[in-house]
Amino acid sequence: MKLSEYVELACVTESVVGDVEGMNGRLLHGLIGMCTESGEVLDALKRNMYYGKELDTVNLLEEVGDLCWYMAIIIDVLDLDFAKHVEDSKIYNDELESRSLLSIAAELNAVCGGNLVTMTTQGQPHLIQPLFFLVDELVIELDGKWEEICEKNIAKLKARYGEKFDAHKAINRDTDAEREILEA
Repeated sequence: MKLSEYVELACVTESVVGDVEGMNGRLLHGLIGMCTESGEVLDALKRNMYYGKELDTVNLLEEVGDLCWYMAIIIDVLDLDFAKHVEDSKIYNDELESRSLLSIAAELNAVCGGNLVTMTTQGQPHLIQPLFFLVDELVIELDGKWEEICEKNIAKLKARYGEKFDAHKAINRDTDAEREILEA
């Protein structure tokens, strides 16, 4: 999949609502989603560290795909270029030393939360590129590839919804079928 196509494909499965409490509903959805998905990454790490559960990299890459989906919504709202932000992140992260998944996930969670606070108190968030930098770090540490992650994310969502969002299907998911897609 070309990253230039991803935003359009992601938006097909978006649940669109109007403005919420005077804020852009789509942007708010994207930021809340980023917070919850970054929390899911942290939860997977917690289960590994504290409960002795094997680290499920397929699930972690699926969560990264979900982060990409929410970033696609944010990018669409702000009329920015998803592929350019990914490329800028790759260039930026080429210069960085590797660090732990926990460190990356914790910082991502903080940035997502900070953006949400900014959105709800002062208007539009201003920290879009750091989201991409941090997700790229997760991609690197999980030995993933943006294109593959985005492609699997769209395939999972098509299996779940078909061609457009459906609230009933969002609640009644076939997680076994989705897992098969992610493991392929």
